[in-house]
Amino acid sequence: MASLANVVLDLCRRAGLPPEAVDASALTGTCDGLVISNVASVRSTLEHLVRANFLDVIESSGVIVFRPRGNAPVATITVDELVPLGDQGVETLTLVRRQESELSKAINVVFINRHASYEQGSQAARRQIAPEGEVNNITIPLVMDGAKAKAIAEAVLAAEWAERTQFRFVLPTRYARLQPGDVVDLIDGDVSYQVRLYRTGWDDGRLACEGYATDASVYTQSAPPGDDVRPDDTVPEIGPTLLHLLDIPILSDRDDDAGFYVAVSQTPDTVWNGAVVYRSANGADYGTLLTLPVSAAAGIAETALPAGPTEFFDRGNAVDVALADGALLSAPEADVLNGANGALLGDEIIQWTTATLIGTKRYRLSGLLRGRLGTEHAIHRHAAGERFIVLRPVGTSLERVRDPVDLINAARWYKAVTAGALITDVEAVTFANGGKGLKPYAPCHLSGQRGIDGALHLSWIRRVRYGGLWRDGGDVPLGETEERYEIEVIDNDGSVVRIATVTAPAWTYPAAEQTADFGFTPATIPVRVFQVSAVVGRSTPLEGTL
Repeated sequence: MASLANVVLDLCRRAGLPPEAVDASALTGTCDGLVISNVASVRSTLEHLVRANFLDVIESSGVIVFRPRGNAPVATITVDELVPLGDQGVETLTLVRRQESELSKAINVVFINRHASYEQGSQAARRQIAPEGEVNNITIPLVMDGAKAKAIAEAVLAAEWAERTQFRFVLPTRYARLQPGDVVDLIDGDVSYQVRLYRTGWDDGRLACEGYATDASVYTQSAPPGDDVRPDDTVPEIGPTLLHLLDIPILSDRDDDAGFYVAVSQTPDTVWNGAVVYRSANGADYGTLLTLPVSAAAGIAETALPAGPTEFFDRGNAVDVALADGALLSAPEADVLNGANGALLGDEIIQWTTATLIGTKRYRLSGLLRGRLGTEHAIHRHAAGERFIVLRPVGTSLERVRDPVDLINAARWYKAVTAGALITDVEAVTFANGGKGLKPYAPCHLSGQRGIDGALHLSWIRRVRYGGLWRDGGDVPLGETEERYEIEVIDNDGSVVRIATVTAPAWTYPAAEQTADFGFTPATIPVRVFQVSAVVGRSTPLEGTL
């Protein structure tokens, strides 16, 4: 184990720089190991150290200076001191703020794990509320433990969001001492900005500056709270991976295909650095399906959730869940209505506003939205011990297998193998994707009216499984290749006595047909209405008695 400063100085020496041309005196900490697996420049190798340790590298008076970020401001500047931008301009300060969709919603750090026989590991940080944005992978070929890699991921993500605002301004010559990497306090009336300069240059006797908003706590918190030391001769236990294969409605319009979702979660108190999911058509020959580096928050329900309303928040019921991995957070109602805090509970997709910690990895979820994405049919089917899996966007802890239509209902064998484990040690799971992502939602708002001739006139409202945002006040798109419905008429014994097919959301049941089916004209008639997909057939039914 060498000091970070000595490693930096040695690399610079290998690049041909004399000792007096490099200043690494401000660096602290150590470097446990650095892996260079192929021919690489000294600069690219240094960039790994700079990124992992959050350093600024500048040239000052002919010397290359390495210094850590998170320093205190070196100057306090008011906007009254700023020089107007441009020859004719009067504007003195320009602020550009990046959109949330341009920022990362998750950072995954790939590193060399010294607690897993120096194999490649990964640690991820993700924002709880970031519906858009990229999931960025950062490879750092440095030897470290999972705690430090996790801290780096958290700091990189926090720094990106903290530095989303860019500043441009020009200073008079009395600030000539400022250089890239310096932090300044910029005062604009009652508003104070802390800005880290990343570029300075002279322009017609003035100092032009560009910088980002910064938060020193991001870097001071980047060090792990402690070193998870294990004896060098101890082989850590590699935990099995829990595999979740989800044949559920699509979570995004982008997922409109015949596939299904996959998530994995780690076993508590074991070493876990991601997993590879394999698939076989015969149970013997397996091929790689996908790699999942992030563990999903998943577990089981400890209580059975009673049935509740679907038209508004269910404030009268709650469910207790126990997680194998992960954590749950509360969210404002507005965020939940915009898609936050979704999970699969049994076969029902729910959302919650309040997650109350009631024990170790045990939560009570309340303030619920029920029967989301057409799963209202499962509201009455809950039981203790059923599955609970948090549903996040594809690319985070969830991936989608985009299979063709001809694999619907085809049984396949799957294995989720923890990184470092053997595929032969993992039991296979058999799964047949039923194509629920292509199934129409059940129709809604069933109504009926008797005509003076005894005929029963039925009508209903169709729903759509994607593209259903009410943008223009008109009807939602069809979402299927054709509009088709099937209606079942049920007798008192529960038997189907008639099936009708229509191409519009209405049907007339003549009195003569009622007499033929029942022997008389009944006062009430139970019916089921299905929307029909040309690919996967019937939806779940809309049931009612008219």
